[in-house]
Amino acid sequence: MTQTPQIFAHRGAMAYRPQNTLPAFELAWSMGAHGVELDVQCTHDGEVVVFHDDTLDKLTNGAGRIRDYNAAELMTLDAGAHFSAEYADTRIPTLRQVLCARPLGRWVNIELKTELPDATPKQLNERLINGYPVLTRAPDSITERQAKRIAERAAEVIGDLRAEIPDLAEHLMVSSFHPVAIETFARLCPDIAIAYLRSTALYHDTEPLMNSMSAVQLSALHIDAHDTTLEAIAQAHQKGLQVRVWTVNDVAQARTLIRWGVDGLFTNVPDVMLALARTL
Repeated sequence: MTQTPQIFAHRGAMAYRPQNTLPAFELAWSMGAHGVELDVQCTHDGEVVVFHDDTLDKLTNGAGRIRDYNAAELMTLDAGAHFSAEYADTRIPTLRQVLCARPLGRWVNIELKTELPDATPKQLNERLINGYPVLTRAPDSITERQAKRIAERAAEVIGDLRAEIPDLAEHLMVSSFHPVAIETFARLCPDIAIAYLRSTALYHDTEPLMNSMSAVQLSALHIDAHDTTLEAIAQAHQKGLQVRVWTVNDVAQARTLIRWGVDGLFTNVPDVMLALARTL
């Protein structure tokens, strides 16, 4: 029997409004999306902000890396004009702002953005085969410290908001490509659902490394649509993991994935996928 999947708006309803901004998230919620997916990074002074790219150049009128800016400096940048003049002067939101704007009962998937080492997929997979525990070239590397920092700061924000948002913890999921970020966050917030990201096209196959994290109770696999097969879904379900697929904007592809039994879809067009789900 075909199940109705959860529909998550990828970086908000980013087909219609500038990605990872409050207007994009608000539109997704108004469309009826079950949840939104967003990316978080740390500013130089430790604020957790919602932004995807490694640098500001493409999506704002600024340049350079998020971590080189203090929060006050970052909030002066325009994160909407690149999309259209209608959204000029839209600001980069903080994680706190988005979580406070979330309607009760809606999900938020927080991806902890981290840098990965400058290595080919083959080299990274060789590290897994040789038993290296993390995706870094040396212990206590800058990359590993950054992964810990974003996990710790995101956990702090969530901790600060728990008392005032009663259903927050039960409607959050946290994911990352970096196991150090996942392990750090899971230790600090053991009651928050944890998903691991898998994409052989972007980085490398994270599955062997994620399976090695015995101390972390994973709840889901969030997998690149290019890597999704009926077998992969079945194997994840056998392990007790939910399967959500990204990024699905094509109706025919969505129909196939739903027929295969996926639990959720991440999409840039939540209205289209919600309309499809209503026909099931």
